[in-house]
Amino acid sequence: ASSWQALNDNGILVCLATVNMGYSARGCGVLDIDDMLRKFSQMKAKYTMSQTVFLDIRQDLKQNRTEFTRDLMYLMFLVEQGKIHPKVGEKVALDDVGDAQKLLANGKNNGTIVCLPWKKS
Repeated sequence: ASSWQALNDNGILVCLATVNMGYSARGCGVLDIDDMLRKFSQMKAKYTMSQTVFLDIRQDLKQNRTEFTRDLMYLMFLVEQGKIHPKVGEKVALDDVGDAQKLLANGKNNGTIVCLPWKKS
């Protein structure tokens, strides 16, 4: 809620899907619980927060790699120009990615977690 409240009148909040790479919960062998939760989040974002856009990065990459690459390059350009300011919660070494993934899966991260492979643990 605090991220949404920080928007100005013309601002847009972009919500990224949280993906648990190691485990997909399935209910009764019929429903994919992760998929159901993702769709619920999309619905909630669409109908309760008019200034919110929901983005599933993996799906966008699969559907149109060229457009995804172009958009990512533009996003990096905006960061370099200082026009957007991503919130980096933590920078971790490659050895600490597992712990960082647990934080993400439990919703306990405070911003984006960035992996720096050359960083010492």
